[in-house]
Amino acid sequence: MTRQLVSLLGRIASDAKVPERTAELRKIRWASARPARANVSSMRLAFGALACCCYACSPCDAEFGFILKVLGSSGDADTLRVDLQTESETRTQSFPLSGQLEDGETSLGIEVSPPPPPDSSLSVKVEVTKDGVTRARGATTISASNEACAELLVQLSAAGCGDGWTDTEEGCDDGNAIDADGCTSCQVDSGFTCSGSPSKCSSCTTDCQLSTVFVSSASPCPGEGSAASPFCSITLGVESGAATVITQAGLYEESVVVRRSIELQGDGAPRVAAPTGASALLVGGGARVRVFGISFSARNGDAIVVEDAGTRLELVASTVGPSDRNGLTLRTGASLSISRSRVAGAARGGLELDSAGGFVVEDSVLTGNGGAAGGSGFGAVAVRQASGDSKIAGSTIFSNSNERGAGGVECDVPVLVVNSIVWDNSGNDSGLSGCVAEFCDLGDQDQAGPGNFSENPQLTDDGHLTNGSPCVDRADPSRSTPVDLDGETRPRGAGPDIGADEL
Repeated sequence: MTRQLVSLLGRIASDAKVPERTAELRKIRWASARPARANVSSMRLAFGALACCCYACSPCDAEFGFILKVLGSSGDADTLRVDLQTESETRTQSFPLSGQLEDGETSLGIEVSPPPPPDSSLSVKVEVTKDGVTRARGATTISASNEACAELLVQLSAAGCGDGWTDTEEGCDDGNAIDADGCTSCQVDSGFTCSGSPSKCSSCTTDCQLSTVFVSSASPCPGEGSAASPFCSITLGVESGAATVITQAGLYEESVVVRRSIELQGDGAPRVAAPTGASALLVGGGARVRVFGISFSARNGDAIVVEDAGTRLELVASTVGPSDRNGLTLRTGASLSISRSRVAGAARGGLELDSAGGFVVEDSVLTGNGGAAGGSGFGAVAVRQASGDSKIAGSTIFSNSNERGAGGVECDVPVLVVNSIVWDNSGNDSGLSGCVAEFCDLGDQDQAGPGNFSENPQLTDDGHLTNGSPCVDRADPSRSTPVDLDGETRPRGAGPDIGADEL
């Protein structure tokens, strides 16, 4: 269909003639003023490019329009949003609110031009938000066969898991509380893929074509996602709805945004290089994402950003950096797991962890991070916030720098660093600051803690141990990981080794 919904200007004409039945409406010039409080008993807002208010129907003579009456309370709110959706497109208009949308009725006049065909319907959704978080919502439909200026009622109800609307912190919402149906507690079940609101979830047994797609930078665009005809970009793979995206070797110059649960697998060490100012990978919206065997770099941006409550990134056998800013930024309630990976060459700093969602870094090497001029950065790791079980374990952190603080790990809250090497990091402070260290080789720093010592770990340039290293067999076996950076089994001697490598 080629029809379009008219641009929504949100302008109210102050000189429109209002019929007797709407006499209580306030006349508001949108460009110059807002109402003193968010809810007047009826607030008249006009959509459309006409100079008069289509609520009145005359003299507008709208070909198709209706009066939307929003009922109910939202509590404290700052924005009212209306979505109009046909089978082919969606148009959205948002209006600022001040204060509270109280119990009662708020009226909006809406004109759709050109009108939808007589045999179609128009979906109308209303959301009331505060700081971007949905407080209340409602929805209904209207048939295009209705007369212009028909009244349409939408009852607001509180937003939450199970209401059939997929919010940013939810991976899915199928509108029920049934477990193991593809969407449980508003997160996608393992082996399923979900899309839409309310979410429709499919497993491979019912929709195998959505299970796995393939991507190759050498493939002609756009591709079909099959092994024989891969998609040409990772973004197309993510947007396909597949549960797994297998990315073949090559350079992908794009910014990959993931807001649904998915697994991204590298086949042959693919590299993602972000456009200038963007992140190579951004994960949010409550998605649960696993990435295996892919490298991410950025110019004038963070290589990876993980954000939003409920979001979790699991990064395995991957590389973060180089980057002109942070290697990875964790924020706003998201959580992170990094294992068997490298973070290297991030100019501002390696990992900036600023989320109560928490993190775990295991069997990884962090080197060559920090040192950006101006003193605004950090070194290998900066912990701003963390959950109580956050930790750095079995990792090697060496040759990082920081102009103003610890070049290794800087903890604003106490976080456990265990079975790790923190060595040869430069800064105005020591290599480790504010953290709790146990069974660590801490370089020239003498920090109390069980199993800590300070001896040259005798590392290779890439962080592997060499024969004669004092870190061999000295890790705490009760807190050792089962494999090392290279996937080799621990221990291989009398006990597990300290650091990312098991000699």
